[in-house]
Amino acid sequence: MAERKDEVARELVQRGEAILKMKVNRRNYTWREWYEDIDVLWANKWFNRSSELLQEGFVMVSNPYCFTLYLMEESRGLRAAKSYSLANHVVTEFENWLRRQSTMGRSPQCEMTPHMKLQAVKIGMVGHANLFDPLCRVFHLVGPGNEFLTKHVEILLHKQQYKEAIHCATKLQLQKFFIFEEIAVPLILQDKVNMVESYIQGHRDLQIAMVQMIDSWCAQDFRMDDYVSESTVPYIKREKLKRRHLTKLAARLIKQYSLPPELCPNVNIHRNLGGLKFILYKNYIQGGLGTDNLDELIQQSVGDSPFLHEQLVDLLVGYNDMEAAAQWARRCNIPSERLPPGVAQAMERLAEQAAAGSSGEVGEENWEEEVEDVESRYYQMPLHMEFIDLVGTEKGLDSCALRLLQPGTIVGLDAEWRPSFGNTLITQRVSIVQLAIKDKVYILDMISLVQNTEMGRLQHFFSSLLVSQDVIILGYGIDGDFQMLGRSYPFLREALSKRRRVIDLSHVATRVQKANPALLTFNAGDTTDDLAGGASAKSDAHGLSQLVQQCLGLPLAKTEQLSDWERRPLRKAQLLYASLDAYCLLEVYDVLTRRIKDAGIDIDFEAPATSKKGTSSGDKGKKDKKKKKGDGKGPRKPPSAPWSNTGSARSGSSPGKPASPPIRPGELAVVCDTMLQGMGRQLRCCGVDVRILENTDDHDRAAEIARAEKRIILTCGMPYQTLRSQVGEGRCLCLDSGAGPRDQVLQVLQHFNVKVTQRDIFSRCQVCNGNRYLRIPAREMQRASHRKQALLRERGISEGERAECGPGSSDANSATAHLNERNDGNVLKESVIPEEGGAVDPGGADVKAPVSRNKGGQDNGSSFPPSAAQVAGNQGLLRTKEVDPVSKRIVGQIRGSLNLEGAKEEESATSLDTEPDWVDDVVEGSALSYNPTCFYSEGKINMESVTIGTGVPLQIDVVPPGILTKVSEFFCCETCGKVFWEGRHFERVISQFADVLSDIEEGKAIGTVYTTTE
Repeated sequence: MAERKDEVARELVQRGEAILKMKVNRRNYTWREWYEDIDVLWANKWFNRSSELLQEGFVMVSNPYCFTLYLMEESRGLRAAKSYSLANHVVTEFENWLRRQSTMGRSPQCEMTPHMKLQAVKIGMVGHANLFDPLCRVFHLVGPGNEFLTKHVEILLHKQQYKEAIHCATKLQLQKFFIFEEIAVPLILQDKVNMVESYIQGHRDLQIAMVQMIDSWCAQDFRMDDYVSESTVPYIKREKLKRRHLTKLAARLIKQYSLPPELCPNVNIHRNLGGLKFILYKNYIQGGLGTDNLDELIQQSVGDSPFLHEQLVDLLVGYNDMEAAAQWARRCNIPSERLPPGVAQAMERLAEQAAAGSSGEVGEENWEEEVEDVESRYYQMPLHMEFIDLVGTEKGLDSCALRLLQPGTIVGLDAEWRPSFGNTLITQRVSIVQLAIKDKVYILDMISLVQNTEMGRLQHFFSSLLVSQDVIILGYGIDGDFQMLGRSYPFLREALSKRRRVIDLSHVATRVQKANPALLTFNAGDTTDDLAGGASAKSDAHGLSQLVQQCLGLPLAKTEQLSDWERRPLRKAQLLYASLDAYCLLEVYDVLTRRIKDAGIDIDFEAPATSKKGTSSGDKGKKDKKKKKGDGKGPRKPPSAPWSNTGSARSGSSPGKPASPPIRPGELAVVCDTMLQGMGRQLRCCGVDVRILENTDDHDRAAEIARAEKRIILTCGMPYQTLRSQVGEGRCLCLDSGAGPRDQVLQVLQHFNVKVTQRDIFSRCQVCNGNRYLRIPAREMQRASHRKQALLRERGISEGERAECGPGSSDANSATAHLNERNDGNVLKESVIPEEGGAVDPGGADVKAPVSRNKGGQDNGSSFPPSAAQVAGNQGLLRTKEVDPVSKRIVGQIRGSLNLEGAKEEESATSLDTEPDWVDDVVEGSALSYNPTCFYSEGKINMESVTIGTGVPLQIDVVPPGILTKVSEFFCCETCGKVFWEGRHFERVISQFADVLSDIEEGKAIGTVYTTTE
């Protein structure tokens, strides 16, 4: 083969040299001859010679335009989508030739016809993307007179070639000839939004149309499923059409094109609903919002939307605050027929209390108790209100500058802005800047100052303050304040960039912590009775509040942190909170300075925070990643779950020493988010009651299931914050997203102190999560099989058709989900944990077991479609060649405890190392006995219809006939009708979870078999 390639290359070079030596008149050349010579030179990479030959051809041919199109069409690399092919070379040289002809006052003596333009468009569509632009320039495809090209775009649309159609319309600038929906909607449905963005670039009317259309899809009464079902567009990405994706898209486009947010009322409602949920979670779960602040935030979120009014009342009822629900229902004038149960009665009670005049007295008493509680638990502002000045005019700014710019002044600086609660349509800007000195606090009202003061005057003030060598600026995370200030008011960026003496106390605290952690401990001897109350808030304090507690004894109250800082006038509580945030910096600075001096430690307060010498932040990030990943040496240890951040139901527990009493797997009911499907299947394998969301389910579906069925949500990553705000405290657990499914299972079991025994393994149906089984002897199963075949024959389904639809004798399902599928005569063994089925009602009604399909799309009959990822995965336990010593020991203990014949460690190793045929699995059986802690029903098979329980079809037709004669007992799920039996795979599952199985004492496994009478 190599010799043949060398021979072809030599021949190509010889042909090229012959062409160059030829001294012939090419004026009589045919276009084919021109192409062949040019192609040979191009293939030899003699680009200069090929350019010379092209220039000669453009001069000699009668119609250089047609000649160029011919050469491009014949180019072999045209359809290869290469970035620079012979077609690109031809059109580039032709464009250069036309430019030189124009400079000499010449032009081709030929007319450019519509047919030539259409041919150029077609060539541009099949070639690389960079080929279209030079074709547009050479053949004048853009501009008046090219309206006829719209027919080509219409043809592409009719052929459902939407990507090609919008690309062509964008390049030819034909936007005004098409309705936006007909050309853009199909691509949005196919998740090709980037092409639509190119199409609407520079066309504000189209940008508005796109945003408004997406907003209409976010309406509460819009049914996207119906819309998609009626559409004829192929390859629709349904998962990208969920409301949360559409709202993010609309919000991004609003910012990208600087459009008014009022164009998206439905998106605003959806975003405000998310903010409302967070506000209520912050108030009822985390605590820390004042009454006035809470009212302001709720009013800001719900606005005048009747939908949000009703959602607010529903959420308040969910938090069991019926009084607040009644108050807001009356305030929003919600009709009684739209109220949840119990709210109308609560409104009547409030009316009676108001009439009796008792509510005011109670409210005053509660207010006094609340004030006393806040004062005893949190650090208070030392200065009175008379020493706090709100600056909103140029005169006030001058007075402020006179005090602050004195040499030796130390100024505490902070900034506040309105929170967005995830609504990116809200434009955030710094509302106030707090500047504190020992005896005064100035609050700069930036909104008023920008309106009432000259820009240059305000710029001069900040420049004088930040650049001065005689003034020290204190802050905490001050870089974030400066960034937000520069983003809000660009005219201040230059002054901010030249700042000099700035001390970030967060960096100072980090250096002190490294040098002497004891310096960040409050002196207990100085603690008064009032300060002692601060211990209750210690665990919740973080950031500046924690530093204030470490230095001054009490944390900061953050009740006004999420205030609406743009609302005017500011409340007294807001002014006090903002003043204290800046003033406490001065006191913390004094305490740290004194402690460091007394300890004799040298710390440079003004030194900027830098990474280690010689190590860039990028290198550090890479090292951290490698550190987390590990070198692969030594035994693998499961990562610990983020216990401190999960807000778990058992907050006092820890991975090693759980504080809560142990529970059985069946006592734990959870719902797994879409990102934890693999973990959920393995957790169900251990006997835990697990509901698993489908890929098409929204994350909020997990919260709905958790509330309705009293389950705990298991999730990871970003959805955690959203989900935990919708359920009670401790009802949402965030797992380590970087851990594997097995390690995540260990985190859950350790966190809830779940004790798994051998008899819990596969105690729940791996298809539907049911735990009610029928124990059916082989004789009954054989009768059921014969009856099922007879029923199928009566319905006209032959054995051949069944073979096409099902796996026949090659599908084996065991109690350990040991499922096989025959493809082209090869038996594929499935992983320990099968695929999750469809949504299943635990009650047994309308249960539809999922059906796997082979490559041709035909049903295989198995409820668990095996995949390469499953077979190769599962921590390598299926095909491993080295047995974990711990696993061997545990399996040996279990074998010995059950007093099984032939139970030897060598046999255990063999069962883990080898993969015998499924028949051997059944004949030899498993050395371990499958006796799960499930509910055994007393029911029987209805032989007339071959159903069990409440009419659930028994899936006997997918059981291989050979199995019926090899197994003595079968286990049938009463909920979905799936048939399981004991197999050797059971040992492998025991080995996989050996490190979480409870110890076996006195040769007896812990566990209970339940009957229907219990």
